[in-house]
Amino acid sequence: VNPTQAKVSPNQILAYSEDLQDIRCSVMEARPAVKITWTLNGIDITSDAETKEIDINNDGTSMTVSTLHQVFNVEDNGQNLECVIEHSTFSEPDIAVVPITVYFSPVQKPIQTFYQIPLHGYYEVVLSFSANPCPTALKWSYGNTFEIQIPIDNGKFSTYLINHENGNYQALLRLAEITKEDIKTHFKLHVENEIGATEYSVLLSMAHNPI
Repeated sequence: VNPTQAKVSPNQILAYSEDLQDIRCSVMEARPAVKITWTLNGIDITSDAETKEIDINNDGTSMTVSTLHQVFNVEDNGQNLECVIEHSTFSEPDIAVVPITVYFSPVQKPIQTFYQIPLHGYYEVVLSFSANPCPTALKWSYGNTFEIQIPIDNGKFSTYLINHENGNYQALLRLAEITKEDIKTHFKLHVENEIGATEYSVLLSMAHNPI
């Protein structure tokens, strides 16, 4: 008996980072029973699933249900979860694809140092970060207690935000007519979205990158 089409519930995953989710993949009828496996980012995660075969009549036809217990992380955002169905009547496995959206606050990063800063010239600090949903606030500041906020553009400084895919962003800080005082200054970027906030620290150096 050819398997019925696999059904996955939910058919789209909307999860907060580190939250446990249950996803069910079921084939209502087949003889013999189908084999169900799960993959995420090309990795077999079937060991995190419970699979049951249920006889539905006396001719050996059965229903197969696999329930996956999975925690989705930041790196899973924008990826696909796959329920893979194998059966003796298939020339190749049938795959049910489930898109994943993970919500998370801006991801923390260690202090970043940018090297070979040119005196009296121009430099563009490019700070990459991840967040989903998109940032609702983004503020550059500097000073001993970061009390001085940097405007979007005042001739000395200008700031930009580039939106890439899957919750990846680049915050740009352009400096003009760089002085030694700029080199000694610590900069900070405050980013927040609906879930939380994170601050990124930036240092400037005239030296060569030691790496």
